[in-house]
Amino acid sequence: MNTVLVNGATDKTGSALLALLRARAEPVRAASRTPDAADAVRFDWNEVATHGPALDGVDRVYLVPRPQRSTRSQWSSPSSPRHDGAVHSRRIHQRPSSPTRT
Repeated sequence: MNTVLVNGATDKTGSALLALLRARAEPVRAASRTPDAADAVRFDWNEVATHGPALDGVDRVYLVPRPQRSTRSQWSSPSSPRHDGAVHSRRIHQRPSSPTRT
Protein backbone atom coordinates (compact mmCIF):
# COMPACT_ATOMS: atom_id res chain seq x y z
CA MET A 1 0.00 0.00 0.00
CA ASN A 2 1.41 3.43 -0.98
CA THR A 3 -1.00 5.69 0.83
CA VAL A 4 -0.36 9.43 0.57
CA LEU A 5 -1.30 11.67 3.50
CA VAL A 6 -2.31 15.09 2.19
CA ASN A 7 -1.89 17.53 5.06
CA GLY A 8 -3.79 20.77 4.58
CA ALA A 9 -6.36 18.94 2.45
CA THR A 10 -8.89 21.77 2.73
CA ASP A 11 -6.55 24.54 1.57
CA LYS A 12 -5.92 25.61 -2.03
CA THR A 13 -2.95 23.40 -2.95
CA GLY A 14 -3.90 20.48 -0.69
CA SER A 15 -7.40 20.18 -2.14
CA ALA A 16 -6.04 20.37 -5.70
CA LEU A 17 -3.50 17.64 -4.98
CA LEU A 18 -6.16 15.51 -3.30
CA ALA A 19 -8.39 15.77 -6.38
CA LEU A 20 -5.48 14.90 -8.69
CA LEU A 21 -4.46 11.84 -6.65
CA ARG A 22 -8.05 10.60 -6.39
CA ALA A 23 -8.49 11.02 -10.16
CA ARG A 24 -5.42 8.78 -10.59
CA ALA A 25 -6.93 6.23 -8.16
CA GLU A 26 -4.00 6.68 -5.76
CA PRO A 27 -4.61 5.57 -2.17
CA VAL A 28 -4.90 8.86 -0.31
CA ARG A 29 -5.82 10.15 3.13
CA ALA A 30 -6.97 13.74 3.61
CA ALA A 31 -5.85 15.51 6.79
CA SER A 32 -6.69 18.92 8.21
CA ARG A 33 -7.52 20.68 11.45
CA THR A 34 -11.19 20.58 10.46
CA PRO A 35 -11.77 17.50 8.28
CA ASP A 36 -14.85 17.90 6.10
CA ALA A 37 -15.20 14.38 4.65
CA ALA A 38 -16.03 11.01 6.17
CA ASP A 39 -12.67 9.53 5.07
CA ALA A 40 -10.60 12.51 6.29
CA VAL A 41 -8.55 12.55 9.49
CA ARG A 42 -7.83 15.32 11.93
CA PHE A 43 -4.27 16.68 12.00
CA ASP A 44 -3.27 19.72 14.01
CA TRP A 45 0.36 20.78 14.44
CA ASN A 46 -0.46 22.02 17.94
CA GLU A 47 -2.09 18.75 19.03
CA VAL A 48 0.53 16.01 18.98
CA ALA A 49 -2.13 13.38 19.74
CA THR A 50 -3.49 13.87 16.18
CA HIS A 51 -0.13 13.08 14.49
CA GLY A 52 0.05 9.33 15.09
CA PRO A 53 -3.46 8.45 13.88
CA ALA A 54 -2.98 10.60 10.77
CA LEU A 55 0.34 8.90 9.93
CA ASP A 56 -0.72 5.34 10.68
CA GLY A 57 -0.26 3.23 7.53
CA VAL A 58 1.00 6.15 5.43
CA ASP A 59 4.00 5.83 3.10
CA ARG A 60 4.17 9.33 1.63
CA VAL A 61 3.22 12.77 2.92
CA TYR A 62 2.34 16.08 1.32
CA LEU A 63 3.20 18.39 4.16
CA VAL A 64 2.09 21.95 4.73
CA PRO A 65 4.34 23.22 7.53
CA ARG A 66 2.77 24.94 10.46
CA PRO A 67 2.82 28.71 10.13
CA GLN A 68 5.11 29.47 13.08
CA ARG A 69 7.89 27.03 12.23
CA SER A 70 8.33 23.55 10.86
CA THR A 71 10.61 20.92 12.34
CA ARG A 72 11.40 17.49 11.01
CA SER A 73 11.88 16.12 14.53
CA GLN A 74 8.10 15.81 14.84
CA TRP A 75 8.19 13.17 12.11
CA SER A 76 11.00 11.09 13.62
CA SER A 77 9.14 8.06 14.88
CA PRO A 78 8.66 4.40 13.89
CA SER A 79 5.43 5.36 12.13
CA SER A 80 7.11 8.07 10.03
CA PRO A 81 6.40 7.84 6.31
CA ARG A 82 9.20 6.69 4.01
CA HIS A 83 8.76 9.68 1.69
CA ASP A 84 7.68 13.19 2.48
CA GLY A 85 7.82 16.63 0.99
CA ALA A 86 7.33 20.07 2.43
CA VAL A 87 6.19 23.09 0.48
CA HIS A 88 8.10 26.10 1.68
CA SER A 89 9.17 29.23 -0.18
CA ARG A 90 8.32 27.66 -3.54
CA ARG A 91 10.76 24.80 -2.98
CA ILE A 92 10.19 21.15 -2.20
CA HIS A 93 12.43 19.60 0.43
CA GLN A 94 12.85 15.85 0.78
CA ARG A 95 14.34 14.14 3.81
CA PRO A 96 17.91 13.08 2.96
CA SER A 97 17.38 9.74 4.68
CA SER A 98 14.37 8.85 2.51
CA PRO A 99 15.03 5.88 0.24
CA THR A 100 14.18 6.36 -3.40
CA ARG A 101 11.60 4.03 -4.86
CA THR A 102 11.82 2.77 -8.37
